[in-house]
Amino acid sequence: MKIRIERDALADAVAWTSRALGNQRTGGNPGIGIEAEGDTVTFVAYDRESSAKAVFDAVIEEPGTCVVPGRLLSDITKTLPGAPVVLTLSGSTIDVECGRSAFRLPTISASDFPKMTAIPDVIGTISGSELAAAVGSVHIAAETNESLVNLTGIQLEFSKTGITLAATDRYRLALRDAEWVPTSNEISAVALVPASKLNDIAKGLADCETVEIALNATGDSSLIGFTGGGRSIATSLLGYQFPRYRDTIPAPGDIVAYIETATLSAALKRVRLVLEDKDKSFVSITLSDEEINLTAQ
Repeated sequence: MKIRIERDALADAVAWTSRALGNQRTGGNPGIGIEAEGDTVTFVAYDRESSAKAVFDAVIEEPGTCVVPGRLLSDITKTLPGAPVVLTLSGSTIDVECGRSAFRLPTISASDFPKMTAIPDVIGTISGSELAAAVGSVHIAAETNESLVNLTGIQLEFSKTGITLAATDRYRLALRDAEWVPTSNEISAVALVPASKLNDIAKGLADCETVEIALNATGDSSLIGFTGGGRSIATSLLGYQFPRYRDTIPAPGDIVAYIETATLSAALKRVRLVLEDKDKSFVSITLSDEEINLTAQ
């Protein structure tokens, strides 16, 4: 196998598939599979919870397949200069050449070539920027304590009118509605996706004009998939019940205050400086006719 690919395309492909590299916690395959055929090269990774694939154009001088240590390849691509990259497979090693830089990596047995999980049926599309903005707005409210598994996810509620994203850590609740184009007006589905994983996926697809969303929320192999810009990923859903948050939302009150986001954020950063435990302490908010007072002690 011998291929020539642009440095940015290689870096993008490796960074994307690294999202599904196996590790000691998830198991799976620690390698990235590379398959060169025709005028494209495909990169695949799999870790039992997720599988990712990226397809990019390349000059294929010799077709072939191999499996390369994923994290090592990722570290190398981050340091390569801005020049075309040549990957050459020779026996049990692969040479990576870019400008005046050259690396020789061992390969993993071809029998361990990662498998890409079948993407479920597409249920709709959304712009990459809309997905990234929506996920970025709510993921901060998700629980990070792994013992509260059902709170470590973002719940996606799909309907014909839009997608509602929700996340909570018991102390705060974040909600965001996003526009999308469903494949059917009869769509009604709910998926609980690991928050950190979904946020990482959304960031990686933010530059895509259109992202396909695929879902299988029933049975033992419940998956959600995202595809856009030659990249695709499928990840397992959390098999837990998200809190019935709508029952806890208070009815609108008589007092409504409007304040610039940047002004409020800056004020909060100043007052929380005196808090010893900045994550578990409270800030008191007092509203008057013309101003809002923040107090921390």
